[in-house]
Amino acid sequence: MDFPQLHVGIGQQFGPFTIFPVWSDTPGNLGLTTGAHAQLQVTELAAGPQVNRLTVANTGAKPALLIEGELLEGGHQHRIAAESRILAPGEHADVPAFCVEEGRWGGPSIQHGRRARRAPLHVRAELAGLGGLSGSTGDGVRTLRAADQGRVWQRVGRFSAGVSATGSLVEAYDGFDTAASGFDSASLRSTPGVLEGQRGVVVGLGGRALTLELFGTSALFARHWEQFADALRFEAAHAELLAAQPTRGQGARDFVAGLATDPRRLFATPTTAHGAVASTPVRAAVGRYAYSGLAVQRAAGPAQFAHLSVWDATHPLAAL
Repeated sequence: MDFPQLHVGIGQQFGPFTIFPVWSDTPGNLGLTTGAHAQLQVTELAAGPQVNRLTVANTGAKPALLIEGELLEGGHQHRIAAESRILAPGEHADVPAFCVEEGRWGGPSIQHGRRARRAPLHVRAELAGLGGLSGSTGDGVRTLRAADQGRVWQRVGRFSAGVSATGSLVEAYDGFDTAASGFDSASLRSTPGVLEGQRGVVVGLGGRALTLELFGTSALFARHWEQFADALRFEAAHAELLAAQPTRGQGARDFVAGLATDPRRLFATPTTAHGAVASTPVRAAVGRYAYSGLAVQRAAGPAQFAHLSVWDATHPLAAL
């Protein structure tokens, strides 16, 4: 597969963040469902609950995409999905997860709810392995640090301290007030609209690009955008973590221009078949960029990214 050619639009300020729309030249039909439309059932493992694994089953009629950083609420404790996954109709899999509620273990149900909400960038940065890249092997490839449950709790605690007795990110999320943000609440009140054909966004913070969030089709992006924006609002309510300096358009374009051009360098493990769709996980660090996501291929089309997150591992947010 070829790395998609990306086009970056004009930035819009959203609290402390600068949001740049992104378009791609890849085909626009993957036949996947995702977000709140996906009929994904999440439970504790049948063999017994484990903190860092949950069972996800697709009860719908279309292949479904579960996104890294989605909040999986309920069960023995609230979790977040540690990576993106495809599940065929009727398929179930045990997927890696991290706890975002340190002080609770147990409850009346093993069932989890899904509102397709996303964890804040400050928490997702730990999932991406930021802040601990090894030295280069000579071709620019580095080793990502494995995410750590203790560090996830540490990052969650910056949002939940004084708000939740169990250190619950979900409780903190449910109770936050945009008006309490140290930033202009008017800029956070309405979500920037999804433009025709838009596949993703570059998010700038503190005067430089932090992350690219890219989807394989405009429909997949649209079904996650509102939840992604809600996570940014939540993060903006914690002003001590953030800097308000706008990011220039050239910074966003330079960020995209520096991305790896050979996607094969980014693939993490062998391809897995899910009925009519095959998926290949993406997890790699090249230069200052940390990549995670999922490439997919249907029988009648070329391979392309279904979901891709790219982070600047040198951004100050990584060290917070």
